[in-house]
Amino acid sequence: MKSLTVTENVVDLSIGRTVAAAVDSKGMIWSWGMNEIGELGLGDSENRAHPSPMLALKSRKVTQVACGGNFAISLGQKASHKLSRTAS
Repeated sequence: MKSLTVTENVVDLSIGRTVAAAVDSKGMIWSWGMNEIGELGLGDSENRAHPSPMLALKSRKVTQVACGGNFAISLGQKASHKLSRTAS
């Protein structure tokens, strides 16, 4: 399995008993740890030794994350998309 690396600055980090999560400066949440019942939010139950992006929240801009015993929760908002107008 290929390991990924968080390439943006980490702006929030939380570590629980079995899971950890970080938020990067672009609002992407990354999680790692034990994943017996899908608690990492990655769509499977594979344990992760390295951070993996939580792609289900890609359309959101996460601002905060908190981890508990075997769960993670996050706060955020819909990512805003700026439309550019071209002159005609």
